[in-house]
Amino acid sequence: MSSSPIDNTRLLLGRRRNLLATLTALRIGGGGGGGGTLPLPVNSLVIDVSHNDGTLVWSGMAAAGIRGVIIRCGYGDDDPAQDDTEFAANIAGAVANNIPYGIYIYSYATSLASAQSEAEHVQRLAAGLNPTLGIWWDSEEPGTELMARNCYNTWRNNMLSTGYSMCGVYASTAWYNSYLSGVAGLHWVADWGVNDGLPHTQPSIGGDTVDLWQYTSNKAITGIGGSGIFDASLVLSGV
Repeated sequence: MSSSPIDNTRLLLGRRRNLLATLTALRIGGGGGGGGTLPLPVNSLVIDVSHNDGTLVWSGMAAAGIRGVIIRCGYGDDDPAQDDTEFAANIAGAVANNIPYGIYIYSYATSLASAQSEAEHVQRLAAGLNPTLGIWWDSEEPGTELMARNCYNTWRNNMLSTGYSMCGVYASTAWYNSYLSGVAGLHWVADWGVNDGLPHTQPSIGGDTVDLWQYTSNKAITGIGGSGIFDASLVLSGV
């Protein structure tokens, strides 16, 4: 059956609406995934480190059972004064000892301009590096809640536009479910339970995938320097 000009117009308008919806979802980071897969086996132990952990003994990481490390590059806007003072040393230690690593930035963004600056902060420090465990936006600072979703999407889209495809967000279960539910990218979720250094009940973030679960801030690890107590995560979505 042949269609009328009116039917053809409706068909074209419908297709245009579908295309616009798809483009909008991509642009704002809609959908609870799309960040890739972490290149480590499921249940691999990953720790996160910053200058707060002091000087680390990277040669002891593998013997301690650590399969990967996520390293803080800094916090907030793109200001060298806000770079993590141990970032360069930690990257060098990971590379020299063949430890897969990712990078995270602690966010203070309450505006899209600040989120953009935080992306530029990461890009400046990550240039020439190979963070196979992704690049992460740490969302937990009180007072940033109401803009968390829009700021994360702005940060992530800027990272994607400059070639960083493996990027995502870190947040607690409650924070994620309240302010970030459904965002695209990788999801690193903190849910410590009784925080006794052991994994207990895995977090739930609706229908979204938890790629990495930070199950404690109280993991005792010997042989790698620092204070001996670390944040520890398990890979839940890996190879």
